[in-house]
Amino acid sequence: MSSMNLTNKNTSRKFPNGPIKNQNAREDTCQSQPEVIETHQRAEHKGNAMRCDNSTFCNSLPCRTNRRKRFVASSRCEMKQFFVCVIAAIFCLGTASGGNVVDVGGTCGETVYSRMNPSRSTRANDERSKPNIGDNVRDEASAFSFFRSVDHDGDGMLEPQELGNFLSESIGGSAFDTQAEVEAGVNKVMEKLDRDHDSSLDKSDVNAYFWVQLESLLNADEVADWVIYAVQLPEYLGNIFRENSVTGYDFPELIENGGEAMKTELRIEQSSFRRKLIWHIKACLLGVGSTPTVPTKIKHKLESFSTVSFSWDKSTAESFPVHSYRIQRRAVGLHDDGDGTRKVVNSHHTADSPSTVQPLSSPPTSEWVTVYVGGECEFVDSGLELGHNYVYRAQAWNSIGRSDWVTV
Repeated sequence: MSSMNLTNKNTSRKFPNGPIKNQNAREDTCQSQPEVIETHQRAEHKGNAMRCDNSTFCNSLPCRTNRRKRFVASSRCEMKQFFVCVIAAIFCLGTASGGNVVDVGGTCGETVYSRMNPSRSTRANDERSKPNIGDNVRDEASAFSFFRSVDHDGDGMLEPQELGNFLSESIGGSAFDTQAEVEAGVNKVMEKLDRDHDSSLDKSDVNAYFWVQLESLLNADEVADWVIYAVQLPEYLGNIFRENSVTGYDFPELIENGGEAMKTELRIEQSSFRRKLIWHIKACLLGVGSTPTVPTKIKHKLESFSTVSFSWDKSTAESFPVHSYRIQRRAVGLHDDGDGTRKVVNSHHTADSPSTVQPLSSPPTSEWVTVYVGGECEFVDSGLELGHNYVYRAQAWNSIGRSDWVTV
């Protein structure tokens, strides 16, 4: 009873006019602490935050506790964000020095340390450093990828058995449709590439050969001619290679992943064209077959003032036969020796003043023009004009490449 009086006394002291009803929920909550505690236990955190953030300060224990928890939680979030940014910055520096960190979003909060997935970091670094088609840079990674595709047992060496499988499965055709032809082809490859004569090829043997082998294709015009006359694809495809400045350095990259770069970068949509290019590039890279010998015993006969006929002996090559010859013609001025310089002879001379040869300033020399492409060893050129000398040159082509030019 006395405690009841004490309560009333305290109550009357705090509220002289007695308890005030219908006040806001905040005052009721602060007035009856047991009820507040029960309410806070039932309410969600969000509701507590809203109640305790009212303009009038609430000094109940649950409200004070709630504010303290929210302050601590906010501080922890800020500290976590700070340390994440610091650690990410350290990892970003590690990326610049070769660390395994991949920045996937461009901000420190989105930087992902890829120790758990090092292959992802390796792929990203490879993509950044990988040469592009047409940049005239060797792609050593793609060259090694080609080497691994032949090295079935993965021991880093190409044995005769693996070369035989490559010739019969990847090259095949009439050139390697018998075991004897495959064995002969393997022997030829080993003879060309095996520098230390240990009956196997390592990566250095293969690289040393095919980078030299591709030296004849180190400009875009040569590669475009190779596409048209060796691979025997339409001329517009040769022009695609020329326009994209494709050289022999790009060959390993072009055949990687089933010729993906031909489709994505060169826009060669027809799969049969890509397969044919891959076949020819693989044969070139591994030294299969040989380019033709030059046409020999070329004979010509002037049929009339405007017509001349030619004939020659057939060229030869290893594994892949000669399938076409290419003849070019160029009109030159009188006394032009074929090198583009026209000369005039001073015929007024004595024993003390011998004849002299003086170059003219503007030699009327035309560009080389292709006048014949075909498999026959004879050709008739008509439509020649009076007042010109003509120079001809011939070359032979097979699936590997071309012979040197021979001038007539």
